[in-house]
Amino acid sequence: MSEMSLDPQTLKIPIGSDVFQAALLGGDPSDWVSFEAELIDAGVPIPFPSRVAWAQANPGRSHRYLTVRNGQGSAEAAAIVLIQNSRAIPGWRLARTERIGPARSEEGRRALLTGLSRIPLLEPRILRFRVGVFSAEAGCLSQCAGHLEAIGFRREPRPRSYLRTLTLQLSSSAEELFSQLHPTARRHIRATTKKPVSIRAVTDPTLAHRLEELSRETHARTRSVPPARDWNAAIRFSAAHPGLSRMLGLFTDDRHDSSRLLSFAWSCFHGDHAHYEAGASTRETELKVPLAYGLLWELILWAEASGGTFFDFGGIPVHSPGSGDPLFGIQQFKNYFASEVSEVGAEFSLEPNAALASAS
Repeated sequence: MSEMSLDPQTLKIPIGSDVFQAALLGGDPSDWVSFEAELIDAGVPIPFPSRVAWAQANPGRSHRYLTVRNGQGSAEAAAIVLIQNSRAIPGWRLARTERIGPARSEEGRRALLTGLSRIPLLEPRILRFRVGVFSAEAGCLSQCAGHLEAIGFRREPRPRSYLRTLTLQLSSSAEELFSQLHPTARRHIRATTKKPVSIRAVTDPTLAHRLEELSRETHARTRSVPPARDWNAAIRFSAAHPGLSRMLGLFTDDRHDSSRLLSFAWSCFHGDHAHYEAGASTRETELKVPLAYGLLWELILWAEASGGTFFDFGGIPVHSPGSGDPLFGIQQFKNYFASEVSEVGAEFSLEPNAALASAS
């Protein structure tokens, strides 16, 4: 186990023969941009939840930025941590960070994980700290899990994010990628071009209410509750940062109000891949046209053009749904695009005050 100094501003983390320096930054996220630029210049993929621009787009939330440099002073890794007040126990707070994994080196990744474990020493009254790890790299998940468990984290029995997903490798040309899709997917993608509809970027914030309507309608079909989202912020962010976030809609050409938006799909870019974040559609249309296939195909092309090496379809159920399951159609839809199942995620938690956390 690595030990660390308890200085409230910086932490020295010995890993192997190197001594890394971690710093937990608060304040204005614009002050974090230069460190992020160092990581990008070094070719380190940055997960979407740890992009500084995303923190800037959510000013009502409390964020911290954990940075890690190696002994030579080079940027190794970073993570944005979201801190929220606990509803169960007033005066205490919950911390969370997602899709941790990329770093300049394996030692830098371990230093980042160790730095995360010490955040409760720097931030007072942390009740529980959840850390989500994500990687399609062989062996990375097990290495991260072993290190996190060695420094006090425990694996979450009920993770909030998906652990397994379908992936599509993007090393081929668009023509080759298209030929790899299931014939049903290819047919439905082509059908979209033969109807009075068009695929366009969703950039108008006044459509936020329509996105919520479509989301509620879609989740009702699967007898589930849609997660709370700030669609206005998501639309604005996608319009301002088209290289990080892409939101597409299928619009009918014969309407002029918000109902002209029949379906949408949203994808986020993580530096080396993109994932399918959300999507929804309506059944209240007389048009006989596939509403989702063309959108997802365009997002795959966007991920490939952005330099992604694979596309993550946003998770699959733990148990394969049968034909009578409400999720069967969604699973079948994804399977028409990809069949390669990858274990990509794990979730861990740290409870500095276990007795108090168990009562929450």
